[in-house]
Amino acid sequence: MTIYKNGDNYIEIQPEIDPLNPRKEFDHLGTMVCWHNNYVLGDEQPSESPEDWKAGLDENAIVLPLYLMDHGGLWMRLESFQ
Repeated sequence: MTIYKNGDNYIEIQPEIDPLNPRKEFDHLGTMVCWHNNYVLGDEQPSESPEDWKAGLDENAIVLPLYLMDHGGLWMRLESFQ
């Protein structure tokens, strides 16, 4: 728990005990397609190679890269971790 004071106002911030999963609880615009030897990640794990999978997409499909950092935990984002 963290308490902040601003003048006469206090704000108390507490961790969410049972947070909603945004990938399941809300509509989202994309599908996470992942290939990894050690983890099951994303919404789909195709058996074909990434190149073959991309070749089967509609020409108007938008594909964004997804980067993974595996170091004491897993982090995923759309930009490199350099």
